[in-house]
Amino acid sequence: MTAGDKELPYVVVGYIADWLLTVAKPVMDPDVVRRVVEFDCWCLSQPPGKSAEDDLLTIDVVALRERLFLHDELLPLIPHQMSYEDMLRNGNYLVTWVGAER
Repeated sequence: MTAGDKELPYVVVGYIADWLLTVAKPVMDPDVVRRVVEFDCWCLSQPPGKSAEDDLLTIDVVALRERLFLHDELLPLIPHQMSYEDMLRNGNYLVTWVGAER
């Protein structure tokens, strides 16, 4: 396995965020929101991986959820991905990776 292979799942899931930017304007279609939520639930339902290279929850958080915070158009998806309690519980992590202003 090459270094590029290890990063591939992050790249592929990151493309979801890129795609979401193209369909977020002027508003996000409810069907798109549903599909993103279903994907997130599927990631959460998978067994833990052996490392960050194959752990779907880690890949989902790093390649998709974190990127939602970076774009105003994608911020409305966050409450569908994370509860208020989840955001509070993960506040230190979120501030570190996406910044306090987001």
